[in-house]
Amino acid sequence: MADNINKITYLDNIELMPISLGLSMRSKKEVLDRMIIDYTIASIATYAFCFQYDLIKKFLETLDKKYNITSIINGKEKELIINIFNKRIDSFHLEEITFRFESSYFCMWTLGLVDSVTYNKKCSVKLINELLLNSLSYNDILNKCNLRNVNELLNYYNGLSKIIYSDIKIEKNIENIINAQDNVIRYIILYNFNKNGLKVRYNNNNLKFEFNFPSNFKFVNGGSNALFALKGSNDMRILAQKINQSKIQDNLKNLMKNGFDVLDVKYVRSLYIEKRIIKVNLKKDNLLVTSYYVYLNKDILRLDFSTNKLKIDSEIIYSIKVFE
Repeated sequence: MADNINKITYLDNIELMPISLGLSMRSKKEVLDRMIIDYTIASIATYAFCFQYDLIKKFLETLDKKYNITSIINGKEKELIINIFNKRIDSFHLEEITFRFESSYFCMWTLGLVDSVTYNKKCSVKLINELLLNSLSYNDILNKCNLRNVNELLNYYNGLSKIIYSDIKIEKNIENIINAQDNVIRYIILYNFNKNGLKVRYNNNNLKFEFNFPSNFKFVNGGSNALFALKGSNDMRILAQKINQSKIQDNLKNLMKNGFDVLDVKYVRSLYIEKRIIKVNLKKDNLLVTSYYVYLNKDILRLDFSTNKLKIDSEIIYSIKVFE
């Protein structure tokens, strides 16, 4: 699976990060609590999946004696444990719940208790068992923890997000690992991913830029002429072309030959770019397309937005930064 991802070249020069600066993380105690909770639930689901319900009560008593888990687990997590114990969860969902070992292991890595973590194979449950079952007490583990900084998590998240926000097809087990890690990262980093969106950076030779997008888009292969394409509430395609004025004119002529009407062409300004930006509105049947052409040295950075709505939100262009 990892080799397959490495062959997706349209993601090579892209970096995705949360937009906000000064991101913070939960305390090592909160991360440790999450580690214990996920380990407990995954273990119970494993016992239930193997029809070893008689071992669940003994297992909970052992953990409670060591870590007082009754004070850590409450609310929906406690309800889930009760439903598993009372055989209210089917085998399909039990198997999915066992992937909480992956988020527990990611917490171990975040706490500096293991050296590495990966998303392309299952974690070592044995290492989690050894840590939690051989430690003397909660404080014994807590004193061993050395919380990694947020940049380490963001660097890992960049690789993870390229899969999450792309159209790459992955096998179910890997998808479950990635989802488990994504969920726990969203817990550990104190940031509203869904509300604040993501920063997309592109860096390839002399073509460097960044812009902000909501987290509901998907990267898709844009074809031979595109750097990449984005698919979300609107379709967007980003292309790089050699710059000269006739290129834009030729492009518009080709669009007109393909049935598009040019509604207007005008220069616009960006809050971050001291470069000329040409904005072109086009229409074909009920489809409206807005194209932006940004001048970059000897290149043009072209952004195409398409929508079947009457109004196109052009605020995205104002969040672009271009580096030369």
